[in-house]
Amino acid sequence: MLRFAAVLFLATFAAHAGECDLATFGIEVTNLSRASRHRSGIPDDTYGVVVTEVLPDSPAAAAGIVAGDAIVALDGQPVHDYFTYFNALAATACDAAAKVEVVHRDQHRVQLMKPVDAAKFYKAACDGGRATGCFRVAWLLAGGSGGLQRDRDTAKKMLRDACGRGSAAACLYLVADTFITDDAERRRLLERGCNGNDGTACTDLAFLYSTGTGGVVRDDTKATPIFVKGCDGGDPSGCYNVGLMYENARGVKPDYAVALAAYRDGCEGGFPKACLGVGLFYDNGYGVEKSDERAAYYYRRACDGGTTAGPVAAACVDFAEVLQIGRGVPKDQARSFELLKKVCDMAPDPDDSDSAAEIVRGCAVLGAAYLDGLGVDPDVDRAIELSKHACDAGNAMGCYNLGVIYGNGEKIERDDEKAARYFRRACDADDSASCFELGLKTADGHGVDQSEEAAAALYDKACAGDEPRGCTNLGDLYSRGAGVPHDDAKAIALFRKACDAGQPEGCFNLGNHYADGTGVAADAKQAAELYARACKAGFAAACEKGR
Repeated sequence: MLRFAAVLFLATFAAHAGECDLATFGIEVTNLSRASRHRSGIPDDTYGVVVTEVLPDSPAAAAGIVAGDAIVALDGQPVHDYFTYFNALAATACDAAAKVEVVHRDQHRVQLMKPVDAAKFYKAACDGGRATGCFRVAWLLAGGSGGLQRDRDTAKKMLRDACGRGSAAACLYLVADTFITDDAERRRLLERGCNGNDGTACTDLAFLYSTGTGGVVRDDTKATPIFVKGCDGGDPSGCYNVGLMYENARGVKPDYAVALAAYRDGCEGGFPKACLGVGLFYDNGYGVEKSDERAAYYYRRACDGGTTAGPVAAACVDFAEVLQIGRGVPKDQARSFELLKKVCDMAPDPDDSDSAAEIVRGCAVLGAAYLDGLGVDPDVDRAIELSKHACDAGNAMGCYNLGVIYGNGEKIERDDEKAARYFRRACDADDSASCFELGLKTADGHGVDQSEEAAAALYDKACAGDEPRGCTNLGDLYSRGAGVPHDDAKAIALFRKACDAGQPEGCFNLGNHYADGTGVAADAKQAAELYARACKAGFAAACEKGR
């Protein structure tokens, strides 16, 4: 889902307890992007911030810094994105020389610069007619920072003036800090900021068109190129949204290569949900070679959170699941359990429309961990509590867990009617494993009326949902003409689909057809190969047949 862009106020100063309240080099910066690297001839593997403006008479101007230069380290601390730059600057003092590592095209140099008092510098710049200087003074007044007394009325007037004189950041700040609440005026200010190449203004404007909010009609065709402009302007959440739009063909033709590159830019820019996007691409092999290791790496990064947002619940659940089984990372069920507990206890993130559902998913997976004793002592009561919470919140896995608990009768008294009800709820939510389990109960009349016809429909839904056991069981019904008309051709196609998906009984049944010449020309060699596949996958009856 799309989210509202985190607004990056690119203030190149920092709180300090030294000789001044706030320090600045007198520059404006934003995250490096692929576009800004290419414009400035900076190597693609360079991360940091790019200078977008150098104010006259500033420490940066005296040091020869120009727009388009990249800053990649400050006093030996790597600068990966805007916020790491800001944090490094926070450790500097006014009039104390700082070592700034600068990249000009492909040339690195270490430049000594002494930051100065922000309030004094920006006031002088404003008095000298610089719109950016006036924006910065207004920013200080709005927050009561830099030794200035808070004065939002004066700040608003100065922001309007600075916006009118070309400060795109001032236009954005009028919207972001709720100085302006009228939808039409907010949109005009975002348009002005975006036209002035403020990446965050572009992202926020595109969000309106992608969601049909703020007084505009939804228009993905219009939104996507504006998201691209936001990403190119250094806004990492804009890059994330570019990834979404190209992945899901919203306003553009689908293009996994473009989507993946945008997700990478957003991830490296400190937007953790973009890291999740990269992880999912590696997990599923979308436009890139499938890699469990890379997927796990990016899931962990998204779960750790970034400089513009906190941990992504979905990524934490995904990372916990790979830890649980050791896919792409060393198996660590105890760590997985602790991570799931953390997710289940999270409060939904108002800036992430997916977080509430993903937190519930975390609770469902945690319930399964309690049920099976994965990283914790088994506790069926806790498993039921968590699974019921998840099921009632609309999570199919929670309902599936309850169906398993009540249906197998291993840890509590068996209750087929309850199990069938929970499997039904999950199946109705398109959980294919639950459709298969409900099909079994329907075929046998356990907890529901017995009906092979109804079972066939459930197996069909399970098979269509990529549950290969559903394909096998539906194939069996077609081969016997039970609940559906007898049809060996359909049975063979279903067994083949199940076998190709790694379901050993599907291979075994397909082998039987080749061995017997039922619905297909008899082929002992093909039958033997199928029996061998099923045997290798652990289906004992196939091992007997293959002897």
